[in-house]
Amino acid sequence: MATLADIFSWSSFEELLYNGYQNLQLPSSDNQSLILDMVLYHAAADPLIFAIRSSFVIAFACWFMSMASGTHSWASTRNITIDRIWSIAPIFYAVHYSVRDLLYWPADVAFIHQPRVYLATLLISLWGIRLTYNFYRKGGYSLDNEDYRWPYLASKIPMGAWFLFNIVFICLFQSLLLVALTSPVYLAWRTTFARIPQNLNWIDGVATILFLAGLWLESTADNQQWAFQEAKRLKIKNKEELTGDFKRGFLTKDLFSFSRHPNFVGEMIVW
Repeated sequence: MATLADIFSWSSFEELLYNGYQNLQLPSSDNQSLILDMVLYHAAADPLIFAIRSSFVIAFACWFMSMASGTHSWASTRNITIDRIWSIAPIFYAVHYSVRDLLYWPADVAFIHQPRVYLATLLISLWGIRLTYNFYRKGGYSLDNEDYRWPYLASKIPMGAWFLFNIVFICLFQSLLLVALTSPVYLAWRTTFARIPQNLNWIDGVATILFLAGLWLESTADNQQWAFQEAKRLKIKNKEELTGDFKRGFLTKDLFSFSRHPNFVGEMIVW
């Protein structure tokens, strides 16, 4: 069984990195080509470091968009961009770990497949697709949409403090958190530096079953909540009398008869 010392051995990392450089067969970067320099940097950089630096770029973009949108106020809460990429960025990071070796693996070294990395990437992608779709159908990607909690919170915080809160917590911290969510995929990827094959075992099977169970639970809960809210909106539009759960304001049937937030339970099982 691989130990952390094996996985994080600098000698194995250095050897694979050197061999990777020797087999890149890319032209020299003396022409200062930006694209070529980026390719060379991506080939050389540890993928976790690359992901973290990418998260800084995403954080800056989210901050810039939050400032430039809505009322154009420097303390604007409109169009918090981090909400829009919350379900997309983890897929990007997981795929990044999965395909990197396909791009830079040394030609004279037998390729080591990474089934655990591929499996984790598939599961994260399913999670992201489900969350992206649910966010989309609720209007999350419309230009005038905003989570109601942000303006409420902004109204309770002084303007200067909100400006810092937007930068540090909303943009930077949450962007780094998305990298952290996929860091186990990076740990699985690191085993390739020690040339250790990743054979799936019963733990992977149990984890996959639990993940899919949690995904089913939150997806089903989302659909039940969506159907309830759509029916409620239709009743209000038709000026019908609201009774039962519609009058109460929240669902108490199906999965919601067991928990007020079964989708949250599913999310906790997933992660």
